[in-house]
Amino acid sequence: MAGAKKTVDEVKTLRINLVNDTSVTVMMKDKTYNGTYAADTVTKEDEKPGVKLRISYVDDEFKFGDGPPSLVTYTYVVEGIDDKNLLLQTPRSMNDRKIVVLMSKQ
Repeated sequence: MAGAKKTVDEVKTLRINLVNDTSVTVMMKDKTYNGTYAADTVTKEDEKPGVKLRISYVDDEFKFGDGPPSLVTYTYVVEGIDDKNLLLQTPRSMNDRKIVVLMSKQ
């Protein structure tokens, strides 16, 4: 259960700030990443149908050897939306189930 608690604790730290029509700031685990985002309805082979929020940024945790950090893209499925809230299915899973988070405008 220690792994499950760690995953839950990490997901609780997720903050997404949609700065403008393309720029995003992602905060997670005491780190801040600046990147871009796009919303679309393109469904890839392994994805659930619906609106997707695709967030890309350079992540220093993803690099090969001594090479530079890699650009990563995370896809969040929009499960629900209103003028102040986003219900997102994250790319993370626990016990073979996708983790869903409620993001609220502050």
